[in-house]
Amino acid sequence: MPLNWPCIMDYKGTILFIFVLLTYFMWMDIALYFRVQERVPSATLAALAASTSRSSVTQSSWATRSPSYSPFSGLTVKLMMLDHMNHYITIPLSTFFNEVTQFSHIFYFITPNMISFFDLFVALIAAKLVTSESLVMRQLSVLAFEIRNFLDGLDGVVYRARVHQVENISNVGTFGYAVDGFVDTVGSAAMCFGLLWHLRRQVSLKGTYTLLPAYQKEMCDSSSSQFRFGSLHFSTPAMRRITYAVFFFGLQLSISGAFWNRYISAYHDLLEGPAVNEQQAVLQNEILRSALMWIIIWFWRIANEIGRASCRERV
Repeated sequence: MPLNWPCIMDYKGTILFIFVLLTYFMWMDIALYFRVQERVPSATLAALAASTSRSSVTQSSWATRSPSYSPFSGLTVKLMMLDHMNHYITIPLSTFFNEVTQFSHIFYFITPNMISFFDLFVALIAAKLVTSESLVMRQLSVLAFEIRNFLDGLDGVVYRARVHQVENISNVGTFGYAVDGFVDTVGSAAMCFGLLWHLRRQVSLKGTYTLLPAYQKEMCDSSSSQFRFGSLHFSTPAMRRITYAVFFFGLQLSISGAFWNRYISAYHDLLEGPAVNEQQAVLQNEILRSALMWIIIWFWRIANEIGRASCRERV
């Protein structure tokens, strides 16, 4: 079916925004690749520290040459494997917010765990909004969930600022690590239940009409520059398909989260852990800079971004 260009051009602002965003992500990925190629083995840094009597020379020297709110500040394997939105927008925005407002210093009584639980509260609000019949309310749920993502980055920023930690690494085994995992799990589960509630209710409301094909193509009135959507009528099997789709989407989030926690920790120990000798340090550096490692990282980032996008589409 040919594209209806008058209809598409009604959304030229959105299309331009998406194009600029994708161009920015692509440019930053290229910059990230060359930044990783500048990494030097930890043994070389140790030798430099010994020769200059500067014990502060560490691998963080490679990762902190940029301002603290730069996407390349505190660069680690964990940061490199984040999705594009979190790496290049959410975390730098959270860091910039903390730098400008001095949030971690002024509001010293607010702990990172408090921010995490407020993050959960916002996620529950987003899950409630997504069940609404109003399109505006569902759009507000997307905004609320993005605020939740901002808070999810802010709690880590506040923690690292207070303990003077430069590298963006997971502090496995700490209470905050467990709280963050619990909050992410409950928040994502709440959003999945909200989506399921909304979609199943839409099916039940339209189930009294005459049964028509499951999907009806969109019609665009180019004269009025508005979309007219045909009514969708679902059968009981369609309701089951919705349940299965949301269930497997939630399962995808759970599995990706579990593998994320496991393999980020493993990659950190393997590629960024203390080297026992110079040969191991050189090998760590070669693996991290290799094309195969970059392909693995990039596809993981894309998979994460697809998961986030699919959540927005369902809203």
